[in-house]
Amino acid sequence: MAGTESYRKVLDYINCTCLAIHEYAQTALRRSRSCLKHMNEFRNKNILVMGLGRSGYACACFLSGMGAIVTVTDRAEEEKLFPFSKALREKGIHLEMGGHCNDTVEGSDMIVISPGVPHTLEPLRIAQEKGIPVIGEIELAARFIHEPMIAITGTNGKTTTTKLISAMIEASGFSVFTGGNIGTPLIEYVSGSKKVDRVVVEVSSFQLDTIQQFRPHVSVLLNITEDHLDRYDGFESYAESKAKIFQNQENTDFAVLNRADKSIQRLAASSRATNLFFDSRGEQENTAIINYEKIYLPENIDGKRHI
Repeated sequence: MAGTESYRKVLDYINCTCLAIHEYAQTALRRSRSCLKHMNEFRNKNILVMGLGRSGYACACFLSGMGAIVTVTDRAEEEKLFPFSKALREKGIHLEMGGHCNDTVEGSDMIVISPGVPHTLEPLRIAQEKGIPVIGEIELAARFIHEPMIAITGTNGKTTTTKLISAMIEASGFSVFTGGNIGTPLIEYVSGSKKVDRVVVEVSSFQLDTIQQFRPHVSVLLNITEDHLDRYDGFESYAESKAKIFQNQENTDFAVLNRADKSIQRLAASSRATNLFFDSRGEQENTAIINYEKIYLPENIDGKRHI
C-alpha cells in the first residue's frame, strides 16, 4: 500500500506539472497570436502619441517596435522633457513639441493619449468625428495581456489597495506585475521579457475614459467622492467614468464593490460580472464585513473562487 501511495504522489506531481506546462504553453500561444495580429494592425500605420512622459515614451517605443510610424506631441517645450525627448530622437521617432498640430492629429490612423492628456481636447474631438480611433495607454497594453488581471479604482485608497493585493498574491506563491497609475506604465509589462502569473493594475478615471476592450478578470471599485470635477461635467459624469472598470466584464469575471457607497450601489446594477460586496457595517447578505483587523466572509462565498 505504501508503494502504491508513493506512485500516486508521483503521478499527481507529474499531472500537475503537465497542467502547468499546458497552461503556460496556451498563454504563450495566445500572446504570440495577439502580437502577430496587432503587429499587422500597426505596421506602417501613422500612430500619434499625445503626451510625452514615462507613459508616452513607453508607448512610442513599443509602437515603433511594432512597425508603426510614430509621432509624439506634447504642449511642453522639448527641453522640459529631457531625457525622454532626446532618447526618442535617437531612436528616429518624430517629435512635435510646444502644441498639438491639427494636421498631425487628423492625419493619424490611431491616437494613443497619455493619462495626463484630457480626452476632451478639441483636436481629439475632431479626430473622433472623423473616425480616428483614440485610446489610452492602458487600453493599448491590455490588448496584449492574457494573464488574469486585477484592476483597482476609486477616489481614495487605490495605491494602498493595489500594493496590498499584489502582496497577497505573492504570498500565495504567484508571480505578479504591479503597475498602471501606481507608477509603472502597463505597456512596460507588455514590452518587457519577464512574464508573470497575475497582473495587478491601478486605474484612474482618466485612464478609464479611453478604454474600449479593457477587461480585467477582477475589478475593484473602492469608493466614489467628488474629485477631478474640473475634467468632468459633474459628479455623475465622474462616477460613470469610474464604473467603466467593469463595463466589458462578463459573468465569469468578478466585480468587488463597496456596498456602503450609495453611488457604487446604483452603478452596480449595470455590472454583468459576478458582484461581490464589502462593507464595514453590520452583517448583510452576500457581503464581506471588514471589522478592524479581521475580514468576515459570507457563508455563500464559494471557497473555490480564486484569482
